[in-house]
Amino acid sequence: MARMTAIADKLPKAQGLLIGDHGYKAFCINDVISKINNFYEGTNVQPPTRRTIEGWFYKDSFPGWAIAVLSK
Repeated sequence: MARMTAIADKLPKAQGLLIGDHGYKAFCINDVISKINNFYEGTNVQPPTRRTIEGWFYKDSFPGWAIAVLSK
């Protein structure tokens, strides 16, 4: 959970959202989807599906490679 929280905590601050606020997790998921899709753009590789990315948040299984992509 610590890895996911480290990334998720950075995402909603621009919107003024805090953990537990209505829409916090949805905003984080949408932001991660956008960033991952941008990373994959032009690579001819399919990015993870929305369902997969949602699972990272709900199952606390955020992969290390995704954290690296989001951290840069």
